Amino acid sequence: MYYDLNYLFKDKGSEHTWIFLPGWAMDSRIFNTFDCGHNMLLINQLDPINYVTQLEDLLDSMSLNSFSLFGYSLGGFQAAHFLNSTTKKATRLVLCGVQKQYSNEAIAPLMQQLETDKETTLKGFYSYCFNTADDYKLFSEQFETALISLFDAPYLQGHLKTLVEVPITSLPSETIFIHGAKDGVAPISSTKRLSKRLNRPLEIIDDCGHFLFFKQRMCRRVEQLLQQPDTVG
Repeated sequence: MYYDLNYLFKDKGSEHTWIFLPGWAMDSRIFNTFDCGHNMLLINQLDPINYVTQLEDLLDSMSLNSFSLFGYSLGGFQAAHFLNSTTKKATRLVLCGVQKQYSNEAIAPLMQQLETDKETTLKGFYSYCFNTADDYKLFSEQFETALISLFDAPYLQGHLKTLVEVPITSLPSETIFIHGAKDGVAPISSTKRLSKRLNRPLEIIDDCGHFLFFKQRMCRRVEQLLQQPDTVG
């Protein structure tokens, strides 16, 4: 099954565009707390197999020659794979909540559970993204019901395969990692090893799980990065 590209473009009249790729079973609503002086291209849906071509075609159709990428979790894998698969060059790449790769053993239970009970499976995953009950409650009130109804099981399963089949093995020099210190989905120890091996800077957000976007420190730091696409740090 092929899934059409779905996105939202916020035109700020800038020559530079930030492209946001959300995590698994999420869409661009999770980035609502961010704003910047540059254009914002917010991805809601990509085909699990053909997303590189979809992104290339979108950039060409919109004549976006100056762009940066912000990839969260699954979106980080997709952003890294896109830049390793295309001749297009990003000014900056921000990877949030990623590790090198997920194992088949880690993904297999989710693949199976989605077949029988998508709602319970997603609620369990969403709750695991937070290190406090209050943050999960806020996510549940704002996003959970809508997100559960948005994606079908084959779409979710297709994107889970990306986490296994597309490891992060190389990154452009203009890359920065941002990660929650208490991330239970992508443990910080794994990301530290990846950051060290690839010699890319890592910023750790204290007292934060996999989903970081309710934390003021995280939002302030991201908005600093969004304002200055030409430098890292």
